[in-house]
Amino acid sequence: MINKLLTQNEKIGNRAGWVDIARGAACCTVVIDHTELLPAAVRSPLDSFNMALFFFLSGLFLCRKEEAFGPFVKKRCAALLVPYFTFNIIAVALQTAPNDAATAVRELCAMMICHRECYCRTWFLMCLFVAHIAIYWLARLLKAHNDPKRLAAICLGMFVIGAAATQFRRLPFCLDIVPYAAGFIALAMSLKGKLLSMENAPSIRMIIITGGLLLIWLVFVTLNYLELKHLVARTYVSLYDMRYGSPLYFLAGAAAGSLFFVFAAKMMDGRMKWLQWIGRNSLIIYGTHSTFVKYIVYALGIWSWQAPA
Repeated sequence: MINKLLTQNEKIGNRAGWVDIARGAACCTVVIDHTELLPAAVRSPLDSFNMALFFFLSGLFLCRKEEAFGPFVKKRCAALLVPYFTFNIIAVALQTAPNDAATAVRELCAMMICHRECYCRTWFLMCLFVAHIAIYWLARLLKAHNDPKRLAAICLGMFVIGAAATQFRRLPFCLDIVPYAAGFIALAMSLKGKLLSMENAPSIRMIIITGGLLLIWLVFVTLNYLELKHLVARTYVSLYDMRYGSPLYFLAGAAAGSLFFVFAAKMMDGRMKWLQWIGRNSLIIYGTHSTFVKYIVYALGIWSWQAPA
């Protein structure tokens, strides 16, 4: 059992190509979505899974073994908080007029607590940091690091809390989104063993599973699209604005969509090198696209722009 877990962790540590492909696909959908180039009916499927997939993939790397809290936090700070503050400071410096110190101070203060009423460009990184801390303690207290059943229970508990947290609007440190993020992380941790033990090449089994996930994803995306159409003017999911539609449809669609892209990426392992490259550099792309791509699309005059959702 121990040797099996070590082998699985080595596969993750070696940055399996399919993980980068899945991350690259999620990154592409986020950037495309933020250009508002696509109609709502097309954006709805993309928004239904892209951020959830990022959370899910991070769960494959989290708590590979029990470790002290100090080193764990130190790694998370280096991987998430340093980029979070760096990207935001650069964005504020580039997008604030030199003589508008008041706006710059307000934006920087909002950044300190990830207050999304101001334009918090990399809220995802702060949310992921807090979710990692939450999962660390839950897994440690419940002794669930290598127990899929307990991790699945944590996943369901976080989803229930997330659905209840929708009554709160834009809490600091993304605490209103963290339960959903932690749920998808726990889901990935509970499935990590099975995912890593499956083949990374097209087979009848893989094709059937991937096709089934695609069907489930599209069904729940359609149901949630219709739900959102009755509730709000915008018919696409937005974690940033806490626009989920039906929590059940949202969670089922996000889970099925994330797993669909994971299985599709596994079948494409070793191919699509360009998507792997995007996946390996997704942090830089995610952190800078809202600042630099904005000027490009404005210059081209063909796309509009919105705050990250």
